[in-house]
Amino acid sequence: MMSVKAMVFVDGSWIKRCQGHIAWKFNASHYAFDYDAIISLIQTHITACLNCEAQVMKKFFFASRAVNKPDHDANQEEQLYRTLQQQYFTTKIYNLNFYHDANNKRQEKCVDTGLVAEALYYAAIPNSFDIAALVVGDQDYLPLVEKLHQLGRQTMIATFGSIGSMNVTYKRFTSDPSIGDLPPLLLENYLTEIKATQYEAIRTCKDCGKKELTTFAGVDFYCNKHLSKNNNGSKEANHSTVKK
Repeated sequence: MMSVKAMVFVDGSWIKRCQGHIAWKFNASHYAFDYDAIISLIQTHITACLNCEAQVMKKFFFASRAVNKPDHDANQEEQLYRTLQQQYFTTKIYNLNFYHDANNKRQEKCVDTGLVAEALYYAAIPNSFDIAALVVGDQDYLPLVEKLHQLGRQTMIATFGSIGSMNVTYKRFTSDPSIGDLPPLLLENYLTEIKATQYEAIRTCKDCGKKELTTFAGVDFYCNKHLSKNNNGSKEANHSTVKK
């Protein structure tokens, strides 16, 4: 079977909003995504649509971090970013400084811009990927899809058409077949499959043997000290999901 190279670009700010809507829909206090499961769904979707094996070359997660925000507990966000890094996502986290923002309005434009810049950067590199899988919902990304096509790259959208009565995605992403080269992957059809189940466990660092309490469930576990040291081709600098 022939293969295609894919890169995945996740708008973490948008998908976080979706996560809140899903929790509300199910009257649950919390709902969390299993991002590796989303990657697997994307691979399966590409394989089924193109009748060829999909190889994910890189997977990116773009989000923000609140700085100097009164009464803001960033612990849950930081644990998510560390877990993603342990799963070999390239995380692009932008600091948003609230020091001069009296209304505590959180601007996320740097996330959108960062995702667009990264996708176009790799699209300009010959043979870097064949198809860009965009886990997005905002209309702002429509020009990106058009530019990727001009650069000879295929695109697909993985998104939520709706969550209950809540519309969280630009409608053309799910209704206009001319936008993507593949039909959209509607994630609301897989809420059970993409729900994360987290368990705390003591893991041993592969490098030094240090034991730490973590929710990371991947194969190779590294303590905080040795993650950067092991940042080579397939690994991204990150931190373990230690609960202190």
